Amino acid sequence: MKTMHKIITMLFISVLLFFVACSSEEEVNTEKKSTPVKVAQVIREEISIPVHTSGLLAPTKEIKLSFKTPGVIEKFYVREGQFIRKGELIAKLDLSEIKAQVLQAREGFEKSRRDYERVEKLYADSVVTLEQLQNVETAMNVSRSAMEIAQYNEDLSVIIAPNDGKVLRRFAEYKELVNAGTTIVLFGASGAGWIIRVGITDKDIVKMNLGDRAEVYIDAYPNKKFEASVSEIGGAANPMNGTFEVELLLDPVNDKLASGFVVKVDIYPSSTKSFFTIPIEAVYEAAGNDATVFVIDKVNNLAVKRNVLIEKIFHDKVAVSSGVDDNDFVITSGVEYLMSGTAVEVMD
Repeated sequence: MKTMHKIITMLFISVLLFFVACSSEEEVNTEKKSTPVKVAQVIREEISIPVHTSGLLAPTKEIKLSFKTPGVIEKFYVREGQFIRKGELIAKLDLSEIKAQVLQAREGFEKSRRDYERVEKLYADSVVTLEQLQNVETAMNVSRSAMEIAQYNEDLSVIIAPNDGKVLRRFAEYKELVNAGTTIVLFGASGAGWIIRVGITDKDIVKMNLGDRAEVYIDAYPNKKFEASVSEIGGAANPMNGTFEVELLLDPVNDKLASGFVVKVDIYPSSTKSFFTIPIEAVYEAAGNDATVFVIDKVNNLAVKRNVLIEKIFHDKVAVSSGVDDNDFVITSGVEYLMSGTAVEVMD
C-alpha cells in the first residue's frame, strides 16, 4: 500500500509540474507575440520631383567654320584639341583658280572703266548719245561688282580663328575637295562657359521653365556635383527620337572640362506637388513603383500592411502618392519580423 501511495503521489506531482510548465510556456509565448518596433510619422510635403536625363557638354560659343567657295584644301595649320589665338590661320584653299578669277574680274573692270572714260569724252563733244554713256557706265558698275565679289571670295578662301579658343574637331584633310559652306572645323571659343544639351520627353517638357535649377554629374569628377540652370527650351520635338531639346547653362567652374563629356543631369522644376514622405527604412519590399509598408494600428497595437505607389526615391526618404495618410505612422525597424495583423510594441 505504501508503495502504491508513493507511486500515486509521484504521478500527481509529475502532472502538476507538467501543467505548471505548460502555463509558463504559454506566458512566454504570449510575451513573444508582441514584436518590438520603431515608427515614424508620415509627412506631407511640397516636393519638386527631379527629371533625370543625360546629355553632352559643349562650349557656350561653338562655331562651325567653313569656306565660302568650293576648292581643294591646300594646308591645315592646326590639329584637333589645339588652343589658338584670335586671328590665327586655321586652313586655306588652293588659291590658283580663285586668284585667276580675281585677275579676270579686275581686268574686266579696268577695261570697262577705260571704255567709260572714252565715251564720257565723246559725250562731252556731243559725239555719242546719253543712252550710250549710261550703257557703258552700267557695264563699268557691273564689272566693279564682279571684281569685288571675286576679291571677297578670295578673302573667305582662308579660315581665321574668330576668337581665342580650341579646335574641337576637324572634318576634312589636306588635299580634300570641299564644297562651299561645308563645315571644316568645329571651334569652341574660350572663356564663354559651358552648356549641356539634353533630350526631354513630352511628359517632362511641360514641367520645365527657364531658370529651373539642375544638378550635374560628370564621370570625370565622380565625387563632385556641378550646378546648372535651364537656359533654353526647345519648341519642337526631334523627329529622330521624339524628344525635346533643353539647354542648360553650367555655373562657372575652374575644373578642366572638354567638349563631348557625357553628363548625367537632374533637373528640378520650379513647380511642386504634394506627396507623402516616409523614411526609406519603412519600405518592406518593392517592385518598380509598387511597394509595401507596415503602418501601426494604435488602438489595437497591430501592424497593418499597406501598398504604396512610389514617385521618387531620395537619399534617406521616399515620396509616395497613395497608400498612406499624414496621420499614419509607418514602422521603420522590425519590419522583417512582421505580417499583417502582428501584435507590436512601439519602442522609444
